[in-house]
Amino acid sequence: MCDENNPAYLVAQKGQSLIEIAVVLLLISVCISGTMITMLKSQQLSRLATQHSDAMILAANFISKMQRNKQAFFQKQNSYLTRINSQSVIKVQCTQLENCATQRRALEDLNDFQNQLLDKLSNYVVEICRDDVSQFSNSQLINNCDGKPTSSVAVKIWWEVPGVAASESMYYSTSVDIY
Repeated sequence: MCDENNPAYLVAQKGQSLIEIAVVLLLISVCISGTMITMLKSQQLSRLATQHSDAMILAANFISKMQRNKQAFFQKQNSYLTRINSQSVIKVQCTQLENCATQRRALEDLNDFQNQLLDKLSNYVVEICRDDVSQFSNSQLINNCDGKPTSSVAVKIWWEVPGVAASESMYYSTSVDIY
């Protein structure tokens, strides 16, 4: 029989209690680690959703500005159809004598769009071009527009997400018919 006064029995009980505590602590740490990973991933996905929403809203606002200044699309030098990025400098100056006000408005729209993008997205590239397949293309390459005069005007936005490989940058595209 077990003698509770026996020192060997007491030492065995203490060792067993330490093992139980170690196992419980290990289980708790695994649970906490899983919870932390889930919280961090949730925060990252929330940030991505917010950025995608911002890109969508900014593109829609810019398209409405382009539609209000349609005559800029019918000039020899269309200021809207361009590529801008976070390092671009847009000079709001007329470079043509005819329709200076139309060109100036287009450049102001681009400048406003760029400033809004700088506030919302990091390290972005925007391509505004004529392209029929902007929303439905599997290819999300920069400079991948068909350029046909009958194509829709596409606004394509790429941006980098901190902590995600550059090859997995985010992409949003929308298009509108402006004739």
